[in-house]
Amino acid sequence: MQLEDNFFHNNPSSVRKTTEFVIERVSSNVIKKIRTKIIPEQREAALEKLKAIIDEQMKNSPQTVERTRDIVQKQVMDLSQELAQHIRAQCTQVTHQECQGEVLSSLTFLMPPDMTPQALDVCRKIVSRSCQEKVLAWVQSHLTPVLFSKDLSADGDRLLRQAQKAADFQAAALQNSLNDTSLSNLDTSEASATMGTESSFTGNQSGLSLTDHPLNSPTNHPHKLCPLPKKPTNPTETLPITASEHIESLPSPSKIIMDIKEMVRIIVLRDTADSDCKPSEEGVGRLLGDIRGILTGRQDVNLTVFRVLESLTVDLAVSLAVCLPDMMTPKIQETFIELWQPLDKNGVIPSPCGLASPLNPRTVMLIAQSPSASHQRASWAKLENFLTALLINKLVTPASLQEQCIALLRHSWPQEILTGMSSCIEAVSKEAQKNKDLCGNPTLVQLLEWVGWVCGQMEDFPDVL
Repeated sequence: MQLEDNFFHNNPSSVRKTTEFVIERVSSNVIKKIRTKIIPEQREAALEKLKAIIDEQMKNSPQTVERTRDIVQKQVMDLSQELAQHIRAQCTQVTHQECQGEVLSSLTFLMPPDMTPQALDVCRKIVSRSCQEKVLAWVQSHLTPVLFSKDLSADGDRLLRQAQKAADFQAAALQNSLNDTSLSNLDTSEASATMGTESSFTGNQSGLSLTDHPLNSPTNHPHKLCPLPKKPTNPTETLPITASEHIESLPSPSKIIMDIKEMVRIIVLRDTADSDCKPSEEGVGRLLGDIRGILTGRQDVNLTVFRVLESLTVDLAVSLAVCLPDMMTPKIQETFIELWQPLDKNGVIPSPCGLASPLNPRTVMLIAQSPSASHQRASWAKLENFLTALLINKLVTPASLQEQCIALLRHSWPQEILTGMSSCIEAVSKEAQKNKDLCGNPTLVQLLEWVGWVCGQMEDFPDVL
């Protein structure tokens, strides 16, 4: 050290600063290489050895996990010592290579140009020795066997758990395979033992099958349901009807929508104590006429407005039939039907999507909230007329109505609601059978009878709901 001090004393101060700078940079590069390359490689090799030890122990004695863990802990300590020694040896080698390779060229560029080659060689030796000391000090303080043992212990526990899970899975798979083989042999033997007696047993039985349960049909003749094909969807949907001219004197679509919403609100809330607020037959007819007018006489109706009107007209009709049955006169009902007819029959809202489920839990809840039993009976009767008209005019299919009824039966209803539902569906079914088009589909008509019968008998079968 004294010779180095004398050397730097006899040279400019920049020589010492440059040498210290090179020492700092070279040692930093070596430490970085150790951390990013040498340690991961050695650690991976140690993990492979540890994994091989665990696999061998689990293969020889898969049930002694604790014994295997003890062996793994002993191996971890040995591997930690070995890992630390290998890394230290490689660190010394890497430091020597770095100092021999690039230090002299770096010093040549950084030192003063008048510096002699002998002085450059002395600086190189100082850099090499100092770098080795710095790297060795870092390795001894950071890369200790204790540090490696902590990491390897955690990795050993993880590998041991994985090996245990794999062993358990293999054991379970083997047990399942043995069980399946045993059951297969048992089934084969039982089938052989009972062969020849089963036919005589079934031939003497006259019991009911699953399809003969009394809930299937009042006549015990179940029928197979055939799902109706879905209508193909048009990716470029347009308005079904467009006005040929624009009549400015007609009410705007937004005003009609607000009027329908307000009328539905008054009807549903039964806020009709004031005679001025109560909808009249003339008011409902005038509103329906305005709907037809704007769809045929205004050109500012877009597809969104049409869909809103499509939904609101169904809500208005159902609300009138259920909440104000006396207001749903045959004339008003016929006006609704005319609106929903196909275009070739002078309709303006052909087959609105809301008619796919007029009989839904919301409708039944509105009936259940009727102020009196007589009002509730009137609501069911008006709903019966409304559904019958929809069926006769082919706006609702029997299959769709049957699906709605079955969906309602999945909910719990009071007995008076079930009784009203039963009478309504049975009456709709009877009226539907009078129509020549619906009589051609007896299966669906019988299904409607079945739903009505089940509603009437639901109190005798409390477990159905």
